Amino acid sequence: MMRFSALATVLGLAAAQEVDRQHEYRYIDRTPACVAGLADSTRGQVLHQMTWRGGAASLPPYAARLRESWTKHNPDWTHRLWDEDAVSALVNESYPWFADTYSALPSNLQREEVAPYLVLHALGGVFADTDVECFKKFELPEGKVLQFFEEPMDKWETKDIRGLTQVHNVISSSLLAATAPGHPLLLRLLQTVKPLGEAYAPTNNQLVQAELQSCQTTPNEETCGCYRTMSSELYYPAHSALLPPLNYSTSVEQVGAHEEDP
Repeated sequence: MMRFSALATVLGLAAAQEVDRQHEYRYIDRTPACVAGLADSTRGQVLHQMTWRGGAASLPPYAARLRESWTKHNPDWTHRLWDEDAVSALVNESYPWFADTYSALPSNLQREEVAPYLVLHALGGVFADTDVECFKKFELPEGKVLQFFEEPMDKWETKDIRGLTQVHNVISSSLLAATAPGHPLLLRLLQTVKPLGEAYAPTNNQLVQAELQSCQTTPNEETCGCYRTMSSELYYPAHSALLPPLNYSTSVEQVGAHEEDP
């Protein structure tokens, strides 16, 4: 009982701090007018995740356990693990106009960063990076709404092993997003990834943040659609083990931090 009371106190403080931090950084409005009154849906969904090569066997043990958390809390969902070949096939079959840009990206990391936009636009559902844990049933709104989930508040600023503060100023370094298929903002993200000589438009969370800010500044129903940002505090905790490797002196230390999480 004491542990539960202490946890409730911590969560309450974290929620209050998050409101202050949201105001300080002026993050995207979490509830635009277009989603007012939409009811939550508990219908079966599909969870998309990514492991670029090697399939499920290539996931480190902690990531495999985090994947199981989605099955535990959403037992009626379909779970799909995408790899490089499956994403390339999706591009060639359904997005031929994007194929040249996709293949010309200078690294597999950039292709892996673009892949969730393709998968969600084509099929809808939920995309979660493999370092994201689900610890309650995930409920989605009815209607064609795109939801991006912010990092827990204490990951908006972190300290590296040198003690220097890293201010991320992006909506999330680990992607958690949910939508119906065909959302125009996802198409807009894909269209923004264009080769510019030897330079390329961003493909990661900076791209998402920039386009969300653009849609907020200059709303465009045709290319922005209905979207919202949400706090992730109700869906996945800020495990210390999921901080960047730079925060740890060895991988063993990082994994050990995860083992100590409640």
